[in-house]
Amino acid sequence: MSLRGPTSQITSHQDFLRWARSQTVFEQLRKGTTESKTSDTTYATDSDLALLVKANTKLTGRLVAWFDTAATPDFKFQFTAPGSPTLLRIVGRYVVPGATSSTEFLHTSGTSVAVTGSGSTGGYLEADILLHNGANAGVFGLQWAQNTSNASATKVLAGSYFEYFVT
Repeated sequence: MSLRGPTSQITSHQDFLRWARSQTVFEQLRKGTTESKTSDTTYATDSDLALLVKANTKLTGRLVAWFDTAATPDFKFQFTAPGSPTLLRIVGRYVVPGATSSTEFLHTSGTSVAVTGSGSTGGYLEADILLHNGANAGVFGLQWAQNTSNASATKVLAGSYFEYFVT
């Protein structure tokens, strides 16, 4: 077992438990199956990439989502958060399917982003998140939909994930 941090003063089981509780441990939500939408432009919270945040807590996290879409429906996303957080910062980038470069973004609210292009595979979204929640408990997570309603599927792929820790 490899220990992080100053461990030279650990001389008892109690010392070890105190040290272990002081270490930051990331939890991870993993998307086990691909989720798809057809003919649907209404934002909905992803079934796997969201969690309930208690009132008066702080969340730091990183979300990575891979997506595919046909050229017509494209993809749009936003983040949902509990009402009245005291601080929300989301910085990240996305790659339009079929593109070779990324576009960066910075959010301080649930601003919507449309990801449009002519490609159909290889969409990518990553975001680093800092949330200081206020008095309202609620869900924080990725919301997404088709940008243009179409019978072709828009999908967030299995293997996408959201890792976070709460203080």
